[in-house]
Order: sequence, then structure tokens, then C-alpha cells
Amino acid sequence: MNDLNIPGQDLLTTNRDNIIYSFSHTATNNMSLQKIGLLTFENENKHNFSYSVGAKYTSDSPAGIVKYMTVSGADTTIVDRLNTAELILSLAYSPNEQFFQIRDRRIPIRRGDIELTFNHRIGIKGIVGSDYNYQITSAKTSRRFKLGNAGSLDTKLSAGMVWNKVPFPLLFIPAGNQSYIFQTEDFNCMNFYEFTTDRFVAGNINFLFNWSPVKWLDKQSKVKTSLGTRAIYGPLSDKNNPTLHPDLFVFNEGVTPLGTMPYTEVNIGLANVFKFLRIEYVHRLTYVNENNTEGNKSTPGALLISGGFAF
Repeated sequence: MNDLNIPGQDLLTTNRDNIIYSFSHTATNNMSLQKIGLLTFENENKHNFSYSVGAKYTSDSPAGIVKYMTVSGADTTIVDRLNTAELILSLAYSPNEQFFQIRDRRIPIRRGDIELTFNHRIGIKGIVGSDYNYQITSAKTSRRFKLGNAGSLDTKLSAGMVWNKVPFPLLFIPAGNQSYIFQTEDFNCMNFYEFTTDRFVAGNINFLFNWSPVKWLDKQSKVKTSLGTRAIYGPLSDKNNPTLHPDLFVFNEGVTPLGTMPYTEVNIGLANVFKFLRIEYVHRLTYVNENNTEGNKSTPGALLISGGFAF
């Protein structure tokens, strides 16, 4: 693959020509150009346990206003390319999940009773020009709880750790959302490439109630009320702070390390409007006045839409 990359967006798991990235309320200036070679072997059994092992090579060049550079005193060194070679192990378990397979991804029809994923990446220096040795671990779990006739509760918990000293493009970059489409996995009031960290714990809770104010007007209405919050906590450790280590890339304009305060946002909206439309208002609670990503002010709140069926 030879394509444009938006840092923080794992576009290998979606499609890089996804139409939602063409419509955004702020400019996208932080980018990189990537050449990727990926070889994986995947296996899944009838109990919905799967594993994947593979190798990945990435050659990453900054684009837009992004610069990879180190600063030591009065000396500035520009790096035009970051090369990495990785071994990858992924585990996933989702009992009783049902899905419809299309091309290289799946559309869930019935979610698993519980969903567990684990990923570990090992970077090896020296292979095909790779620049760094490192190990990066991440894990995620999610579960839906039925609340009887009241509705349902979706919960997600994830965590990750970068075990070595690496430049910021290899750190965790929380997935922001600058589009007008509500994303259940992303932080919808966070800009692309706004924060970075080398360790984090993140949570997402969303209630879907089988009731909405529309029932005051139409008792037969199937519109549901959505209410949720998502947060991420993970102060950048000293080992990956470029102000303490001149050999690390300095943070680009607008890229901020997560501090001791969690980033938090809340959402409220209506689902199943006209049987498929979802309308959400998302409001940002923290880091409201402190960040200015890519020359764009932080988004305190946004009205977003998405499509889907809420049975």
C-alpha cells in the first residue's frame, strides 16, 4: 500500500477512501505519506476465537504541516522518513458473534456476548532500514448489557503501553473525529492528531433507552434515547518527553501530550429516527480552552449524525 495517512486513524482497518473523511468541519493539515508492506496469517475457529500473526514494514514521511525533527540546543535536524519493521500478534474472542463478511472486513449482525482483543507489536531495528527497537501492547474489551424493557447498556474499556523510548509518531494517538458523522469508537470532539501518550486507559459507556420525548407526541414511536460518555487518561511518561530527551522528535504544532486530567466528552441524542437515522449532540468537558490543533480551535460541541438500526 502506498497512500496518505491521517495520524490516529487506523485506516488499515477501514478504507482509506472512506467518504466520511471528505467532509469535515476543520481542515486536515497533519498527515503523512506511508508505504506499507503487510503479511499476515489469520485463523478463526467455530467458537469465534481468532489469532493473527504477521510482519509489517512501514516507511512514513511527514506531509502537510507535519515535521519530524530533533532539536538540541541551537542544532535542528530534519528527518524526512521514519522506517519501522514489526512482528505482530493479535488475539480476539467474541463468543456467539454473527456477522456478514464483505471483502476484507465484516459487518456485525449479532454482537458477541463479550468481545476481547489483544495486540502486541515488536519493532526490530536494522531490518530493511528499520530505525527503532520497541514493544507496544494494547487490549480492549466490550460488552452489551440488556436492561430489560428499559433498553441496553454498551460498555468498552481499552488500555495500552509503549514499553520503550520512541518518537511521537510511534506513540498512541487517540482517534479524533473532524467529520460530521458520529463515530461510536472515536472521540467526536477531538481533532485529528490532537493528543499523544505512551500509556493510557480509556472507557466508553452508552445507554440506549427504549423511550424518547417523541412518545409524548406519538405513543407508537420506536425512536430511542441515547446517552453516553467516553474518556481517556494517560499522562505522557518522562522517557518519551522530547523536552527531556533531545534525540526524540519535538511535538508538532497543535500536538499535545495528555496531562494528568482525563479527556472527557458526553453525548445525548435520538436513535432509530425514521428507523435508521441517529442524531447525537456531543459536548467536550475537558481541555476546552487549552488546545489549538493544526491552527484550529478545539471543538466544544457538535451536532452529528450516523446511520444504523437500533433493534
